[in-house]
Amino acid sequence: MTQIRILEGKKVVLTGAGGALAHTIGAALLEEGAELVLVGRADGAQQARESLGEGTATSADLSTLEGAQDLRKHIKGASSLVHTVGAFSMQKVRDATQEDLETMMSANFYTLFYTVQACLPELERQGNGAIVGISAGQVKRGEGAGAALYTASKAAVSSFLMALDLELSDNLSASVLYPMGAFNTPANRRDMPDTDPSSWISPRDLAQAVVFLLTRGRQGRVRELSVFPPRAG
Repeated sequence: MTQIRILEGKKVVLTGAGGALAHTIGAALLEEGAELVLVGRADGAQQARESLGEGTATSADLSTLEGAQDLRKHIKGASSLVHTVGAFSMQKVRDATQEDLETMMSANFYTLFYTVQACLPELERQGNGAIVGISAGQVKRGEGAGAALYTASKAAVSSFLMALDLELSDNLSASVLYPMGAFNTPANRRDMPDTDPSSWISPRDLAQAVVFLLTRGRQGRVRELSVFPPRAG
């Protein structure tokens, strides 16, 4: 029996390709037949290409408008964009500097805006696709003590994508994913050694949510989707 691969023939732009989360998402997309354009800084994209075994590697600095615009010549035929670029930091508001604010906004919001603006003409031309970005559970829960700048930058991601969806035609959607907890990644296990990772979100679960959003087609628009860790016990 032939397995149906629901993204067969679809080209997807995947940013943040050097990260563990993007790697898991990329593997899930390849399993469903997608063709990937892997976008990362320095050697990240090429390393992701070698690890995944498929895809086209493209190096780009998405923190600048010029760097993102350079993507246009590499994404011909792409119908969807999955943006995983981001950063986290903690500092109390009273101690935060302008540089701290600019760092968070650049990493989490400006990269998204620049990338969407660069890719949008081709995505609209191809149609029947989706734009997916990742926000943070703190935005949904109204939390984020000690990480106000991070939470604000992720709130910008959420508002931008939901408003963008209202601008798009019926053959292209925009959605925001909310991870309602930390990801079980090597970096988080290293940075939080005293926390039980069994209570964290599996990157595979988020990857399956991405696949779901990319394959909605005309079945109804999903602007927001929350992914929770497994129940305790």
